[in-house]
Amino acid sequence: MKLFKFLLSFVLYLFATLIWFSEAVPVIFDNPSDFELIGGVFGICVWMIVTASLVIYVIQTPRKSAPTERK
Repeated sequence: MKLFKFLLSFVLYLFATLIWFSEAVPVIFDNPSDFELIGGVFGICVWMIVTASLVIYVIQTPRKSAPTERK
């Protein structure tokens, strides 16, 4: 179940990233009004925070190792 949640989260993250960079970012640079620039910077900041949080979560998630027996 953990693998399913991880893979689902990863696919949703990739989908959101693809949509953000293919739809929203070009509009920001084509018609640079103040509101669009502020929204674009805010969106990119949110994307960077989510990316960093996911990387930290994946790195720090404890993994169960196979039991080792000493005789």
